[in-house]
Amino acid sequence: MKDLIRNKIVSEITSNEKILLVVFTQRLLTYYESNIQGDMFSFSNNIIYNNLCGKKNSRQIKEYINKVVKPSLKKSKEINKIGYEILIYTLATCLDLSNALLVFELFFSLASQEDYLIINEYFNDLLEKRNNDLKKEVIISKVVRNNNMELIFLKKELGNSIIGLPYTLIYGIYVNGLGVGNITLRLENTPLTVLWGNVSYFIESGYRNKGYATKALTLLKKILLENKITSFYLVNAVDNEPSIRVCNKLHAVLVEQFEIEKKDSFSNEAVLAFKWLIETRKL
Repeated sequence: MKDLIRNKIVSEITSNEKILLVVFTQRLLTYYESNIQGDMFSFSNNIIYNNLCGKKNSRQIKEYINKVVKPSLKKSKEINKIGYEILIYTLATCLDLSNALLVFELFFSLASQEDYLIINEYFNDLLEKRNNDLKKEVIISKVVRNNNMELIFLKKELGNSIIGLPYTLIYGIYVNGLGVGNITLRLENTPLTVLWGNVSYFIESGYRNKGYATKALTLLKKILLENKITSFYLVNAVDNEPSIRVCNKLHAVLVEQFEIEKKDSFSNEAVLAFKWLIETRKL
C-alpha cells in the first residue's frame, strides 16, 4: 500500500503542478505541528536544514541526503520531530520540482503506516478540489448592452481551490465603442473574495464621475443571474467617496469595516475598507 500511495502522489505532482507539492507539505506541516508532543524542534538554525536549502542541484542534494541526513536521522531518538520539520520546510522552499521530489523521497522513507494514511487522505482532498475546478461550468455572455454602453467579455481565469483562487470573468466597459474601464467578477467565495469582494471595477481617469460604474454594475445583472449569483460583495476604501456613492445608488448594505494590510515602498500602514452586500435583483 505504501508504494501505491507514494507512486500516485509523485506521479500527480510530476505530471501536473508544483503547487500541489507546496500546498500539500504546508498542510502536513500543520498536522504534524498539532500532533507532535513536547517542545518543537527548532529548524531555523539547524545545520542539516540550512545545508539542504543551500544545495544547488540534484546531485548535491542526493549526495548530502545519503551521506549526512539519513545517518543523522537514524541516530536520532526524535526522528519525527527532526525528519518531518526538515523535510516539510525544505519542500516548501524548493523552487526546483525535481530537487523537491528528491527530498520528498526521504520524507516517504521516514513515514510510518499511520503517516501514510494521513498523507493519502490529505492528498486525495487536494486532488478532489482540483478535479472539481476542471469540471466547473460557467455561463459566459460575450456581450451585454444597454443603450450606448456595452460589457464585452475579455478573458476568464480558471479557479484553483487548492490555493484559494476563484473562477474569474473580466469584462471591458465600453461607451459608444470607446473603452472606459473594466469590471471583474469572481464567481466563488474564497479567502481572496473575502478581501477583495466578488466584484471590482476600474474606470479610466478621464471618464470618472459620469455614472459609468453604476451603469456597468447594473448591466452585470444578466451575467450574475445566469450564474445563479443572487448577491455579491463589493469592497472599497473608506475614503473612496465616488465608490461609496456607487454603492448607495445600487441599494448596497454596509456589512463590515475592516483593515487591509498594505505593504509598499512608502508605508506598511493598513487601509480601512468597507464591505458592501448588494442584491442582484435590485440592480
